[in-house]
Amino acid sequence: MGPTGLFPLAGLLLVALICVALLSRWFGAPAAAGRFATIDGLRGYLAFAVFLHHACAWYFYLRTGRWDLPPSPVYVHLGKSSVILFFMITGFLFSLKLIDGRQRGVDWLKLYVSRVMRLTPLYLVAVAALFVVVAALSDGQLRVPVLSLLKQALYWLAFTMPGTVDLNATPDTCLVLACVTWSLRVEWLFYLFLPALALCMGMAPPALSLLLAAISVAVVWQIGMPLAALAPFVSGILAAVLTKAPRFCALARHWGASAVATLCLLATVSYFPSPHAAAPLALLTLVFVLIACGTDLFGVLRLGVSRLFGELAYSLYLLHGLALFVAFRFVLDRAWATGVSSVTHWLLIAALTPILIGACFATFRWIERPGMAATDAVTAWIRRHLPRMTVAPNRPA
Repeated sequence: MGPTGLFPLAGLLLVALICVALLSRWFGAPAAAGRFATIDGLRGYLAFAVFLHHACAWYFYLRTGRWDLPPSPVYVHLGKSSVILFFMITGFLFSLKLIDGRQRGVDWLKLYVSRVMRLTPLYLVAVAALFVVVAALSDGQLRVPVLSLLKQALYWLAFTMPGTVDLNATPDTCLVLACVTWSLRVEWLFYLFLPALALCMGMAPPALSLLLAAISVAVVWQIGMPLAALAPFVSGILAAVLTKAPRFCALARHWGASAVATLCLLATVSYFPSPHAAAPLALLTLVFVLIACGTDLFGVLRLGVSRLFGELAYSLYLLHGLALFVAFRFVLDRAWATGVSSVTHWLLIAALTPILIGACFATFRWIERPGMAATDAVTAWIRRHLPRMTVAPNRPA
């Protein structure tokens, strides 16, 4: 079994699902409510795939000192295709809010408060952990001027919107979180762009929200983001439109659609080295459209264990890099970890998996969920105390 073998994938997924099943048995699975249970069931598998991608990357990083993609198309897709599907989920859910909002309006203030309360609390915890790790790596010594350190810290606190920087002259600081913050930056840019998308749909967003959209366009222009990077969000928008087609949704719920989606996934991984081309992106788009419209991959995505796995997705995505970094830089002897066989490496990852799953369950229950639950209260507080900043629900133009 080599470092890029397929056997570890099945074994580690089994370990993760056993852990989640035990948590589901002890604490209960989330209710299968809502129209898009299949999307809820998909998230956890995507986040865990990114963990496997980076676990493989660590094997080679320990030996070469270079943070590169794993030398295997399968492991490349585990990371890159999973993030693309995450972007599709974002494009789908929020364009659907706009489509539905054409009739009942969109509460822009609540929308943005919900995003802040959903993403920020856990992110601040992760960045605080990053600061602690950097302090430990720096032996508690200040290695740059204080103002430079404050500027670097602000970059990280702002979801690295201005860019990713090393903190306190610590090389490859982003590895502490497996360099995943770039995708959160892209998601925030999409959220800021939503008012412009609403305008294209014939709605009349408030002026303040359109200003946010203009800022988003300016940032994309400034950082030179290629338009192709936005394609997954367009795929999500397409899926949102097709959920309004009853006949297509009925076909998507047929078992044959699960077979089609599975074959498309296998073809993407088998025939393309990465998803960044028209053909693999088209295949992933078809897979996502089917899942959004009701394809459950032979019932797997509707299982209680899959729904609970999905609830842990954000914690799993954001914190797995920290778990890997702490394990290989602080817990294990680095010289020893560098010399172990690929079998031992994957056994170490298997031992880390229950710890990671348990930690993510805790952060979801005690950090993420309370933050989401506070959305209505925070929105009401803003409306009471900052009336000039209040953005009332808009109506169609």
